[in-house]
Amino acid sequence: MVDPQVAGVSGDMFLCSLLDMGADPGRVRSRILECADLAGQRITRLEFARVRRGGVSAFGMELEAEGPTSRTGASMRGAIGEAAGRLGLSGDARAFAASCIGALVGSESRVHGVPEDSVHLHEAAGADTLADIIGAASAMDDLGLFGERVVCMPVAVGAGTVEFSHGVMSNPGGAVLEILRGTGAVIRGGPGGSELATPTGASIIASLGAEHAASYPAMRVEAVGYGAGRAEAAFPNVLKVVRGAEEAAPPAGRVSVLETSVDDVTGEALGGLPDRLVDGGALDAAVLPGTGKRGRPSWLIRVVCRPGDAAGLAGRLIRETGTLGVRVSVSERIEAAREERRATVRISGRSFDVSYKVSEFGGVRGYKIQFDDSRRVAAETGMAVRDAEAAIRRCIDGQA
Repeated sequence: MVDPQVAGVSGDMFLCSLLDMGADPGRVRSRILECADLAGQRITRLEFARVRRGGVSAFGMELEAEGPTSRTGASMRGAIGEAAGRLGLSGDARAFAASCIGALVGSESRVHGVPEDSVHLHEAAGADTLADIIGAASAMDDLGLFGERVVCMPVAVGAGTVEFSHGVMSNPGGAVLEILRGTGAVIRGGPGGSELATPTGASIIASLGAEHAASYPAMRVEAVGYGAGRAEAAFPNVLKVVRGAEEAAPPAGRVSVLETSVDDVTGEALGGLPDRLVDGGALDAAVLPGTGKRGRPSWLIRVVCRPGDAAGLAGRLIRETGTLGVRVSVSERIEAAREERRATVRISGRSFDVSYKVSEFGGVRGYKIQFDDSRRVAAETGMAVRDAEAAIRRCIDGQA
């Protein structure tokens, strides 16, 4: 779980959150320094240390480098690829690093209208970009994160303006928007009037193959990492990353729920309506009493159906009740595993074929007899319906 909804995300924040989660800082540092010459700059200082941001203890990175900060996209791609290969990173880590720099180069190409191989990188062409990408790939390898499900919360991008090599533009900059376009990522403003999501941070989010959600999934928390932004702020300037085990969830399916309220439909018309709707394809239907506008007695008609049947059943509701509108919503339904079965039972000296539904949920099994069959047996034997059902159940239990 990557949580950039308050402080946004940058490359060093993501890397440092993984170090705080348990990746080896010494190993990551040595790997970065081993291939630092490929960035076209000389790293003069690289330290990982624990810092505090807004009262939160986090890992932070300090990097200083000397040398030119402009190179072509093709050159930077080559540097990242060579670095990943030189370090012997896993295939997943190499693919991740290539995707990150590819997203950066592609965004600059689209923003400036220049071919990817010849576009010049400025802010993203230095040793810090190589350190962020190679360091993140290395740390993910260390933690065994590749292949795991990744969920990302909405990305705070900040507000105000951002200054880059060509001047000043509104925040978020074009590169961040291009990188996240089409990924499913949700962006929103954030506290403060500055850039919170950097192009390198956005490229990492885009390369994680993450699902994007508005809330945390059900999970058991196993580890938490905080990666510090470089500046102190009026809020905890940290990226939060959470690792957990997914909580096993019961099977769920999507259903449509149709609702309409009526106060001028006869009881005769409403009485058989649920059965007619079920016959027409509804999974369930009910008519519930209530009080409507001006204190008039009213009825809430609620129908559960498969999403593909919603339009047809809504039309049927309108035709049968005269209602002027039907509310439609989509919901998840938790379903017990079920199986239709048939049995031949002998009651009062007569044989009857009956249907029943076997269900299982949470290791508990049960079954329910088709009510129409219980009613039929009762009618033909002169028994009460509940006595007929009990007799059928005894026969089924005896056959088990």
